Amino acid sequence: MTRWWRASAAVVLIVVASGCAGAYYQDTYVRASASSYSPGSTVSVSYFYDEMAPYGRWIDYQPYGWCWTPYDVSADWRPYTAGSWVYTDVGWTWASSEPWGWAAYHYGRWTFDPAYGWVWVPGTTWGPAWVAWYGNDDCVGWAPLSPGMDISVSLRYADVERIPAQQWCFVQRQHFLDGNLRMQLISIARNRTQIERGGRMGQLEDMTRTIQKGPEVREVEGWTGRRVTPERVVNVESPSRGRGQSMGRGAVGFFRPAIKESDPKQAPPPQVQQREVVIPDNVLRAQQEAEQRKLEQSLANERARLERDQDKEQRFQPPGTPLDEIRQRHAAERQAFEAHAAEQRQVLVQRFQKRIAKPQRADVNKQQKDNGNGKDKKKGDRGEG
Repeated sequence: MTRWWRASAAVVLIVVASGCAGAYYQDTYVRASASSYSPGSTVSVSYFYDEMAPYGRWIDYQPYGWCWTPYDVSADWRPYTAGSWVYTDVGWTWASSEPWGWAAYHYGRWTFDPAYGWVWVPGTTWGPAWVAWYGNDDCVGWAPLSPGMDISVSLRYADVERIPAQQWCFVQRQHFLDGNLRMQLISIARNRTQIERGGRMGQLEDMTRTIQKGPEVREVEGWTGRRVTPERVVNVESPSRGRGQSMGRGAVGFFRPAIKESDPKQAPPPQVQQREVVIPDNVLRAQQEAEQRKLEQSLANERARLERDQDKEQRFQPPGTPLDEIRQRHAAERQAFEAHAAEQRQVLVQRFQKRIAKPQRADVNKQQKDNGNGKDKKKGDRGEG
């Protein structure tokens, strides 16, 4: 079967956060404009500040200026996972299930920082998805491109080789059109194996000049047994309706206003008002412990899945592959998994230290009220028989 790819470009953003012990300064971003626009209108980069603030933290992060990192994502989360691929009249387009996906997957670029996790640097050009593609006989993969990759003309093969293995997302080819691709991702520990299996990448083209390229439609139809018909991208008037939802009659909606500034750093800084939200240390510790339990459960599930896959591969040894070679590869995958697990634990700790967590003011007030009023007393304590 033919295996060749033209990869697409992606825009990535980097975010940094800060905080102090004992208190959390909640940023309220001053709304500079209306919350919705007529389709096809022009806005400033500063529009991102207000619309993205409820979902993440804005920080002045040099040399990129104001950048953003999301709240409410697990430590092992990656961009371009919570959603699906839709083939449109502009190529393979990412439809996100995350409320901020209209911006973070279509303007700007993503990069990973071990101190902050994934961060987004705003961009000014809308694209169907700013990612590189990779494929082999078993899997198809994609990864966000970093701000350092110049796409003014084209991307070199060497640029894509610099993408770390753990930043790729791979699924088995038959699942490429599934609705929630995060559920189908192979273990991140096996990414290096997929890359080394000979998937070939084509030229990465500037998306301001050409449509995005990914796997060929006829190949996807062969993998999935499903017919792929291009959908029309139509403009919608608000972010909530514009991250790839079906509009019926073969159309999908995206909120994609034109951006005034050619460089995001030319935009004015966010107008921020701060108010102190006191969060008791025990509440913060409880939040972090809960996140740590979730992470450890996720890592345990991934470790078990990796072991099942490796056991299956040893029991059904691929023809022509020596068992010793399989065992060596499996040892490397286990080592990669442990490195990944250590990195995610570090990210979780760092994000809590920097207060990159959604403010829980309402929950804190409720907990304090409950503790003071004894809301959770037994039925008899409330005077009820």
